[in-house]
Amino acid sequence: MTEVAALAAYQKAIYDMMYIPQYITVTMDSVSDYKKIYETGFLFNGRWFKRISCSASQARVSTVVFCDSGNEEDFKKQIEPPDSIRIQVRDRLDNGRDMFHPLAASKYNAYFGLYSSATKQVTKPRFCIVKDYCEVRPVDVDFVIEQPPDEDDIIEPRTMDVEFNCWDGSGLISPAMAEVWGKDLGEDYTPCQFCIRCAFTKGALNEFDFVEWCKEENDGNYIIKDVYRNDRDLREVDVILTEGMAKLWDSWESQQSFEDNCEKNRIIWGVVKYAPKKDKEVNTANYQFLQTLNLTDDMVKDVCAETVKYIQGVSYDNIYYTLLFLMGENLDEKSIESFLSSSDNWWLKSLVLNHNLFNDKYTKEKIRDFIVRKIELACLGKILIRGNFQCIVVDGYGFLQSITGQKVTGLLKAGQACCNFWNERRINKVDTMRSPLTHFSEHYPMDLVDNEKTRKWFSCDYSGYIVNCHDAHTMRWAGSDYDDLKHESA
Repeated sequence: MTEVAALAAYQKAIYDMMYIPQYITVTMDSVSDYKKIYETGFLFNGRWFKRISCSASQARVSTVVFCDSGNEEDFKKQIEPPDSIRIQVRDRLDNGRDMFHPLAASKYNAYFGLYSSATKQVTKPRFCIVKDYCEVRPVDVDFVIEQPPDEDDIIEPRTMDVEFNCWDGSGLISPAMAEVWGKDLGEDYTPCQFCIRCAFTKGALNEFDFVEWCKEENDGNYIIKDVYRNDRDLREVDVILTEGMAKLWDSWESQQSFEDNCEKNRIIWGVVKYAPKKDKEVNTANYQFLQTLNLTDDMVKDVCAETVKYIQGVSYDNIYYTLLFLMGENLDEKSIESFLSSSDNWWLKSLVLNHNLFNDKYTKEKIRDFIVRKIELACLGKILIRGNFQCIVVDGYGFLQSITGQKVTGLLKAGQACCNFWNERRINKVDTMRSPLTHFSEHYPMDLVDNEKTRKWFSCDYSGYIVNCHDAHTMRWAGSDYDDLKHESA
């Protein structure tokens, strides 16, 4: 067998492995198309397919999942057999929940759709579920009173009481279990944040030594109450979930019932994303981050200086700088090895291996086109800034205060944050943003804290942007929560 034939055989084997004949995703061109196949389903390869789920991310791209519901005769009769694959899958994924428990259809659809997330399986942890912690705070807002289309809206400054869920979608994971999951994921490091999935369960887990915290900050008392009003010993827990993560926790009579059903229905614990080994040094801004700022001409020069310097550094006299420029920002040994082994950019790979090609006419034209494109993108707002996107992380110290019955103070005050990336660079104030950003009020400059206590209790967080539990930062970031959403600091 030739090398080309062998490669084709491997590719076919991969496609065959990925292809699941009972599971089809369909992208809709119009609402009318969706209504039609939602009501009757459709035939494919002699099988009848009906809708089974549509996650929030799939809905954003007009994509719906359909599952095998019977044969052609069933389709003609429009009667689905009670033992169809679709019904069996649906019943298994409902995981023995109380079907009579009140639940909004839109929420059920979103939570059920989580099953379609691309997930890497990890070791099942010992876990508990605790209550969310909410506070009502006065917030200064611009209150908009909408007027008819031919009139300007009325904007009034007001102070309003707003309820905040301080740990919305976030929980904690022990250092020991974080290490286990890092190995499960095949990494050579221990990630400090994980975006998880289980039955009707999603959110972000942040690494925190809650056993040590109880020993030092809770008088050696490790007992807490879970949502089922049971005493739980945190020394026997790997993961602490909140109500906002275990979406339907009250649809099972107990945690044991939930776990038994997960085992019966073979529902796994999985991770969809996790913290990188190293955060990026620079990031490409977009026009939204820039057009909402009130910049003078001198400020524009300062903001663009990094990009101008980056492009002007390209020179035939500095071959290695030019190669790095062509391969992109934030390069390291691993990314360069990945580029050389898997990229189909043959002219650039040839240039890396043979520098004499710098004198080739085709190569010079490609480099020139690349520089021109970078300049065009910069003019559109894609400029380089010192900063990056990181996970929004709750104050784990305050989190544990809330579940142990202490007064919630946390280690950070209103307007403060803690971030190892910036602390290592001795930066004490950054601008924070979250995409999509549409208004200048969504820029939120924050003071960074770096003291003995934050270094001790946030020592696991080599990555992540730790926020306080006292101000309205989630409103400033367009209504964010903490379930692995990322924001930029610069």
